[in-house]
Amino acid sequence: MEKSVIDFLKNNSLCILSTCKDNKPHSVPVYYFYDDENETFYIATKAKTQKVLNILENKNTFITVFRTDPQATFTAECEATIIDHTNEDFPDIAKRLMEIHSAQSSFPTPLSMIKDGSLVLIQLKVITHKFNSYRQTV
Repeated sequence: MEKSVIDFLKNNSLCILSTCKDNKPHSVPVYYFYDDENETFYIATKAKTQKVLNILENKNTFITVFRTDPQATFTAECEATIIDHTNEDFPDIAKRLMEIHSAQSSFPTPLSMIKDGSLVLIQLKVITHKFNSYRQTV
């Protein structure tokens, strides 16, 4: 992936995650951590959310990361995997996500309010992606 795209992804932290069940889309805004070495996104959530239930039935997902000024959009088809607390990488990834959440607001983050054991990570491996940047000159 090009450096400009990686920089865009690392300078943003919110995306729209889309999953699907029974041919009906489900899209939600979520914070992410991007691992550029593996072209993989990580998202933390409660284990029994609709997005997790959908992924357990259909691993095909789609994400959108956008910026409004100047306009830029990253979209990607991804293959999702659910990672629970027994995975050896879980603590490090969860910590990175908590840092991202904490930097966004002075309010408690949703992650900080999840009871131990009820948190899972969604790993999104990028299959294909597209990046568009729109610069308007006056």
